[in-house]
Amino acid sequence: MSFLKKGELMEVIVKDNDTLEDALRRFRKKCQKAGLFSELKQRSHYTKPSEERIIAQRKAERREMKRLRKQRRRSRFW
Repeated sequence: MSFLKKGELMEVIVKDNDTLEDALRRFRKKCQKAGLFSELKQRSHYTKPSEERIIAQRKAERREMKRLRKQRRRSRFW
């Protein structure tokens, strides 16, 4: 899911005292925050809706297990 609207471009303004490397670093960081890299990776090949459901279910299970581990860790200290 991208945070950019359709037709909106990502841009970085290069200041006089900036190097090209600094501008590229800021551009990559903006793209990372907008979720462009993960979206490109996800769209690089087609996944069937059934596969997407399975992946989402596995992610939810992992999140739940992680939450339970944290909860158990916290309860030991109290």
